[in-house]
Amino acid sequence: MNTKELTIRRAKTGDSASLSSLAGQLGYPTQNSEIEERLSALNEYKGHVVFVAVLSVVGIVGWIHLMPRQLLYMPRMAEIGGLVVNADHCRKGVGRALINAAERWAKEQGYSSIVVRSNTARNASHAFYRGIGYRDMKTQNVYIKELNGQQTLAR
Repeated sequence: MNTKELTIRRAKTGDSASLSSLAGQLGYPTQNSEIEERLSALNEYKGHVVFVAVLSVVGIVGWIHLMPRQLLYMPRMAEIGGLVVNADHCRKGVGRALINAAERWAKEQGYSSIVVRSNTARNASHAFYRGIGYRDMKTQNVYIKELNGQQTLAR
């Protein structure tokens, strides 16, 4: 892939079909209408941003969502809520380009750091993050209780 063909820009609601397809590749199948609704809401929240990677001849091949994380006991930071690159375009610089855009944006917003959570089964993701300077912070379990009686997240 020629990186000159790659553009990183903010996601628009018209991108929902591509974002939905990529969410499915990440393991979170989501309807286009749900993505469109959520993206509209995220665009209203301060501190949230979704960037897309666009290849000129292919279209959207990846996205990253950043959100604010403010804890009582730690400085304000940005958290990667999701990062996905189309399987056909992995290991070609798309993920790194999305991370670079995210890091620039986070610095501009005054965040002290970026944190990312990665499922223990995603070994390729772990190697990717370590390879670009992210360090292991801790291992933890994540628990969820469904409040509406319906499964809302992939397991």
